[in-house]
Amino acid sequence: MAPSTAAVHELFSNLSKQETQKNFFNRVSDNVNWWIVGHTPMSGTYHSKQDFMNATFEVLNKKVLGGPLILNVRNVVVGGDWATVELEAIDAKWLI
Repeated sequence: MAPSTAAVHELFSNLSKQETQKNFFNRVSDNVNWWIVGHTPMSGTYHSKQDFMNATFEVLNKKVLGGPLILNVRNVVVGGDWATVELEAIDAKWLI
């Protein structure tokens, strides 16, 4: 059964708080295909959860931001067994 838009939104909403981000990644398949659009050093296609984590969250949190990255859901589109989610990135140190 395909996920609902509400279920995908709820899952990705876990990325908006540092204490719930683990809830999101615990539900992501190890062999997920992840595509980051744009022209940033992190843009590209990742073929596993670990590749994605190594190239994005770990680099940002430890080397660039000095703290957690917060992602807010802006838009969700679900079709069949795939979902596209638009996220807005916020450096958590600016929320203090």
